[in-house]
Amino acid sequence: MWGLAVLGLTGALASLLTFRADKVAAQQHPIAADVMTTANVAVMPSAFSIRVVKVSADKLKLKGLVATEEDHKALMGLVKASFPSADVSDRLKIAAGAKTDMKLGGISFALKALSFLQTGAASIDENGVSLSGGTEDGSTFTEFKKFVAAPPTGVIVREDIVTQPLSSVSWRAEIGNGKVRLTGAVADKSDKKELEATVQALFAGLEIVDETSVAGGASESWLDAAMHSLQVLCLLDSGFVQLADHKIQLYGQASDEAKLRKIDSLADNYPSSFALDSKVSAPTQASMFGLPSLPTISAAAERLPVADGSTGVPTVAIGAAR
Repeated sequence: MWGLAVLGLTGALASLLTFRADKVAAQQHPIAADVMTTANVAVMPSAFSIRVVKVSADKLKLKGLVATEEDHKALMGLVKASFPSADVSDRLKIAAGAKTDMKLGGISFALKALSFLQTGAASIDENGVSLSGGTEDGSTFTEFKKFVAAPPTGVIVREDIVTQPLSSVSWRAEIGNGKVRLTGAVADKSDKKELEATVQALFAGLEIVDETSVAGGASESWLDAAMHSLQVLCLLDSGFVQLADHKIQLYGQASDEAKLRKIDSLADNYPSSFALDSKVSAPTQASMFGLPSLPTISAAAERLPVADGSTGVPTVAIGAAR
């Protein structure tokens, strides 16, 4: 009898000592204690994690996890509505858990964003939307950027690493009606900042509207060409200069021929990797002797007839393509 009691007391004392030892260890090593505690808790995977890969215009791959068959059916309906003719490879897994809020608005937004891309992927979960890939050209890239800049209420764009082809970076500066407008894409944030400072300096007093976005991947001489274009643009009363695919378009109206000739001089200093297409004119001036007005400078070189049938002063071609 006493032997059993002693054994029982010994067991209880051992349990108490073990409890106290665990408590002391937890106080001395709280991080380890947290690990021990959480190790016994089953970590359930998210019941909503979807990745849509656009392999080509007519081929998609779906990967990830949804909670229920009903969620899977709803997702497939959205995919088919967004890409009705696409061949869809469905590799989604169903967790067979309780129905969750699958953020259908976020999925619709991601699928629409994916439609702008030539190839790419959209990942959607309860934390937001991540987008990657590339557009076919600069104009599509600009449309994509405008779209993702205004997501629906409650939708978070967690990551956007969509790019455009190197040669498709398109930038335009336009002047007229007391306003300078910049549109298109620039190579990077530092280029954008430098261009903004130059515009402020060259066009002080005019309203400046900057609608450019950062695209990335332009050629090394791109910034030089853009900066030089602003120097030319400030000589125009109205017109625009546009850079795209290593080509420069310069169209507009100057106030007089002195500015036209200065523009022609500046045109010779564009980076050699850019071809220049220009058409700039100025109002003609009446001759005091009744002869035809003085010629203006334009992109095409030609000779104008005068009263006696001979050839007048030649026009000057501005920046022939190099």
